[in-house]
Parts: sequence; structure tokens; C-alpha cells
Amino acid sequence: MAILLESSTYIEELLKEALVKEGLQFEEQYRVYTGGRFSETKYVGDFMLTNGSVRLIVECDGYNYHSSREQMVKAKERDEWLKLKGYDVVHFSTNELKTNMPNVIYTIKSRLQMQASPPKDLTMNTYSRRISTYNNTFNDVLLFCYYKQTPTELCMVYRYKHISKNIWSEERKIICTNIPPDMLEITAIYLALLDLKRPVRIQIYFGGDIFYDDFNVHKKFSSLLKKLNRGDEFLNTLKISLSYVSFRNDFRYKKNTVQKTMNALRSRCFQIARNRNNDSSIRFYDYSNLI
Repeated sequence: MAILLESSTYIEELLKEALVKEGLQFEEQYRVYTGGRFSETKYVGDFMLTNGSVRLIVECDGYNYHSSREQMVKAKERDEWLKLKGYDVVHFSTNELKTNMPNVIYTIKSRLQMQASPPKDLTMNTYSRRISTYNNTFNDVLLFCYYKQTPTELCMVYRYKHISKNIWSEERKIICTNIPPDMLEITAIYLALLDLKRPVRIQIYFGGDIFYDDFNVHKKFSSLLKKLNRGDEFLNTLKISLSYVSFRNDFRYKKNTVQKTMNALRSRCFQIARNRNNDSSIRFYDYSNLI
């Protein structure tokens, strides 16, 4: 994080409003100093809250946070340095702050060792702090999914990773036709979710050439999914968080698990879009039969 004391971002304002409503005392743009004779500002945290001996720094992470390996390494080093200085650190994603503020407040109170009741309804929302590449132990399953729109259909490739067993599924390939333009993204995710056989906590990494970084499925994910699943209670039991994976010119040279996996799926997706009739492993769907 650059040390700039600028005006609050939109997601910071959302959290600020929620903290005030809960009656929690906090400091904004909290400076942490290096210490020593020539002490200077080392980091600036979005929010600082205290309770007894607990000092908690809360960070509001935008869509582009951790978008590169370098940023992830710096963030990890930053958090470790703060912990050595006696601070606890918690990060919340844009999606969490927009869609699941009750659990954000619950997590903050819990980290402050304050009495707090879990939110009653965690359905279809991110119910934990955002999972980073270097700490993904909270979820049961990771889903990696890439999809591409052609003039007449949607092509997609995806893989699951079961974390506890460290087992990867085979690549699954799907082509779906006759999808309304406003349902392209959610239909791809829904078709991948159909493979789940039991309720899980799942982190979905997704990307495609039909998206921009401002991906609106974050805002309307739950309602769109209900439109597809026809009241299926199984999908309503999933605990889901979403992470859009953007592709840049240097993407192919990145080496972490998320980027390597997504890059491989992206290549395969373009292959099936070009050679759809030469691959017997592709499953075909018609959107009209899904709803």
C-alpha cells in the first residue's frame, strides 16, 4: 500500500458507516511508524480498532488487490511486519464489503475478542475474510473456471481442487447454446457448480474474454443463481466467494497456482472454441433446458 492519505474509497465508506452504526470506535488512515530516533511512517492502515490489549488493523481490498505476484509478496511481508509490532491484521474484499457486511462486523468483533453473534443468514455470501493465494486453508474446494463467448454459444473449461485431500479433478469441458446476454457469466459458473455433490465452502476463480474488471455478477450473483436453480436447496447451502482473474500481457510468465491453472484453462477454452466438433469429452447444454 502506498503511503497516501487520500479521501476514502467507496468500500471504505461502506465499512465506516457500518462501524459507526455498531458503535465501534476506530481511527481512519492509521499510521504505523518504523520506530527509533528517526521514526517515519512505514505503513498506513485503512482502519485501526482496539479492545484492551488487542490492536486490529482492518484493510479494505479493492478488485485489483493482489493482482500480481509482487503485490502478494509485499502484502504478506507487510502483514508479518505489523504482527511483529503487536498488531492483528484482517483483510476484506470488495465483494464481502458490498454483499456481506454482517459477517464483516462479526469477524471484526471476534478478532477484537468482543462478544458477537454469528449472522443468521450466510446463504450465497462470502462468510469469511478473503482467501489469499498464500493462505487458502479455509475453503473445502477451489474452482478454477474460464469461459469464452462465440457468436452462437458459450465455451468453458474448469477444474476443481479439493484442499483437504490435495486432489485435482480432471478438466471438464462444456458448451452451452442460446444463453441470454445478461446470463452468460452466471450460467458458466452454475454449470460448474452442478458437479458438486455436497455442501461445501468454495472459492471460485473465474475469467473470460467476455468480461471487464468491473464484473457485475458480484452484485447480483445470488438472484441470478436462483433464477437458474429453480429453488434447488442444495445450491443454497453452498458458501461461495468469487475472485475475478484478470489477464495481462505478462500473465503467462506468472508462476503461482491460480495463474498457472487459469492460463492452462484459458488455452484449452480457446482450443475447444475452434475445434468443438473434434473433442468427444465436451458436454453440450441448451440454456432453455436449464431453467
